[in-house]
Amino acid sequence: MSMDGIPVSSELANGMSLFYAQATPMLRVLSEATSKFVNEHKEIHTQTTETLGTMAQVCQRMLETPGESFYASVVSKYLTFVKKMVVQD
Repeated sequence: MSMDGIPVSSELANGMSLFYAQATPMLRVLSEATSKFVNEHKEIHTQTTETLGTMAQVCQRMLETPGESFYASVVSKYLTFVKKMVVQD
């Protein structure tokens, strides 16, 4: 890759992108969506807190339990859950 005659290797570009990228994009999006959801639905604050706790436990179990089948099953359920939580209109 070259910009204005200055060659930039892919390795250098990848290293530079670390300074500009979000550290954990998924956590940022989840945090923003949760904050918006809680602000709009104050009556279910406790359930939202319990749900986030459950999601944290699922992530912990995925890291502690090796195996593709368990991981694929949990990720599929987790993604379905997150989609339902984020797309609340």
